[in-house]
This record gives sequence, structure tokens and C-alpha cells, in this order.
Amino acid sequence: MKGLYTVKSKALGKFYIGSSNNIHRRWLGHKRELLKGSHRNKHLQATVDEYSLDDLEFSVLLLCDEEKLVFYEQRLLDFHCKRDWGLLFNISPQADEPSGMLGRKHSEEAKQKISRSHQGKRFSMEARNNMSLAKKGVPRPAARKLTAQQVSQIREEYPGYFAYGERRRMAKRFGISPTLLFSIVNGRAYIRGDYAAA
Repeated sequence: MKGLYTVKSKALGKFYIGSSNNIHRRWLGHKRELLKGSHRNKHLQATVDEYSLDDLEFSVLLLCDEEKLVFYEQRLLDFHCKRDWGLLFNISPQADEPSGMLGRKHSEEAKQKISRSHQGKRFSMEARNNMSLAKKGVPRPAARKLTAQQVSQIREEYPGYFAYGERRRMAKRFGISPTLLFSIVNGRAYIRGDYAAA
């Protein structure tokens, strides 16, 4: 069964929106990780830790073809992000970001652990050349400062129901990341007049 689902906390009224090409298997995976205390969504894990797994209610929202999963999930996330983001357990506003790390930073402890895991690894010359080529000529979007006019234009043009690919194209047009674009639209960035000179 392919489609979208929610996991809702009866005690808190908050919910998680997800999609899967096998909803039943995905729900079993959520339960297994939550019971082990190793779920990657810290909000869901904290809820289960406090209220138990019985507090969560699993519902199927929509059945659809696999190709449409991300599209419909993104539409739902966009809808709720505009209206009631505080009621979502979702970590990322992007449906196709399974890691949930978009726009977030690792703690110093996590950085050290990652660093230690990479020590002693050797990349082939071909791999090093590929990494070098991939980084050449790629601007760093986070360093880009926008003018007040550009920020205003983004807020006016953004309709709120873009699929992530369309959001990415709009962000590229302005030379910023999709996460920054989303933050601008939702009033989490460029709110204190920190614009570039026009």
C-alpha cells in the first residue's frame, strides 16, 4: 500500500506527516525504532518516552502512485508550514530530505565522532578528482545577501504550494538555498532588516 500517512499524539494533538511505498512496513519501522529509543525524529521519540507508544495513532491519509509520494507529501507540508507548523513533529519542511538535517548543524560532539570515523580513510585519485570537480565553480548560497527588494519579491511570488523541485528552482534563481527561501517566506529570516545594500 503506497501513500501518505500521519502519526498523531493523542495527548499533544501534534502529528507527523510521512509517505512510503509500503505504509504498513514503514509503520512497523517507526514502532521498532521508537521502542528501541533510536528513532531519528527526536520529537516523536520524546513523545513516546513520555506518554508511551500507545499514545500514537497511525492513520492513512491518501493512497497514490509511488511517483506522486513526494509531490503530495510536499503539498501537505507546505500547507501546514504556512498555517500550523508548530503542530507538526516533522523536522524538515522538505519531503525529499529523509535525513532531516537540512538547515540544521551537528553538535560539536557529533562533529568529533564523524571526524574520528573518517580518520585513516584514503580516497583514490579518481575519487579526489571527482570531489574537486564537483566543488569547482559552485557558489556558496548561504553567503549570499539579498536586498530588501529581492526579499519582498520572494514573499510575493511564493504561492506556498510548490513541490520541492520548484522551490529549488526558485531558490536557484535568487542564488540562495531552498531552506533559506522557506525561512524568508515564513518570516524566520530577513526579519530585522539585515539586507544587502541595494
